[in-house]
This record gives sequence, structure tokens and C-alpha cells, in this order.
Amino acid sequence: MFENMTLFSCQLALFVESGSVRADELSVEVRRGMDLGSYEPMLIPEAPGMPEEFPRLQINTSKGYQLTMSKLRIDFFMSLPLGLEDKELTEFHQRASQLLGILGSYGFSFSRVGLICNYFLSSTVSAKDAAQKFLKVDSDDVAELNFSITKRFERGGRLLNNLYNFASGASAHMGDGYVLVRDVNTVPHINYSMSPRDIEELIDFMKGMIDRNSVSDFVR
Repeated sequence: MFENMTLFSCQLALFVESGSVRADELSVEVRRGMDLGSYEPMLIPEAPGMPEEFPRLQINTSKGYQLTMSKLRIDFFMSLPLGLEDKELTEFHQRASQLLGILGSYGFSFSRVGLICNYFLSSTVSAKDAAQKFLKVDSDDVAELNFSITKRFERGGRLLNNLYNFASGASAHMGDGYVLVRDVNTVPHINYSMSPRDIEELIDFMKGMIDRNSVSDFVR
């Protein structure tokens, strides 16, 4: 049904419970302790009334990494136009571990965490046929498809969401197909007060849940 499957981006989302670091200081530590490629950071100075969710630091690097930091959350991405191979994905997780080490040195703890992978599935299968396969909807009027499924489970005393989002899409490099988002995250209504080490342990578990096999099993 799907000719090719490409992982085109991966993201670690960290929701801050406590801890702080100046944007320029974090930029220096990231440059010193993480091999992200060349970049010029965008530093946004504090101003009266600035919302807490507004980014104070934005980094985009020559190797496809992105880092944003606000007072509420820190997001770390890797995205490449032609997709991520296993080598790049391994490097992303290594850099994420290094970032957590840096944040740990500043006393950060986190209320929530999410790990997200975005896949593109090349396909000539119509939205009509895909709707029939996945949703048992048989209609000639189906032009696009977009649906989500969220499963919930417990791990180490924490409730987590296991989300699949499947939608019609297109890629400049790969043509028409479908985008499948795999997202595992701790539930939003509970603060679990997690240390960077707790986060690393969860990531080790999460990354096995959102790998290529999880996509293959879903679309089989």
C-alpha cells in the first residue's frame, strides 16, 4: 500500500517545572557541549509583559537541529529535507542526552515530556481507498484523510498517551502520500516532577514505541 516510508523529523518536548538559565548562557553551553553544527543564535531579551511561553532562545543549525527555549518549555528538533537515516536518529538521541545533562547542571526538573517522530509514507493510494482500509468508510466523496487515535497506558507509575495521527500530505521530494505522526507523552493533567535522569529513562522506553516498526504495524 505504501511504497516508501521516510522519517523526516524527530522532536523532544520538555515542559519546565523548575530551573532556569539565561538564553545566552544556554547557547554557549550548547555550542560547547553539543556538536550541532554551525549556527547563530537568536536571543530575545526580556521585556515587560512578555508571555512566559514566548521563546527566549532560538537555534537553527547547519546539521538540521533546532532548539527553542521559553520559560515554560524547551523543544529540541532534528529535521532534514530528505529524511533521517538510523545514523542521524542515533545522533539526535545522543544530543538530546547531552542537552538533558546541561539542563541538569542548572537544576531543571520537568512536569511533562513528549517524544515525537514524523514519517512520510509515499503512496499512490487514494484517500478514498485509505479511508476504506482504516476507517471502513466507503464513499466516492472522500478527498482527504485526517484522523487520530490515542491509546493510554502506564509506565513506572506514570500515565502516558500513545498517539497516532494519519493525514493526507505531499512532499516536494517524495510526491503524494500520507504523514504519520507518532507521539508518546506524559498526560497533560498530571505533574510528575521528573529529573533529567527520569526523562532519559522514559526516552529510552519511548523511542522503541515510535520507531519504524510501530508505523509498519499500524499501516499493515
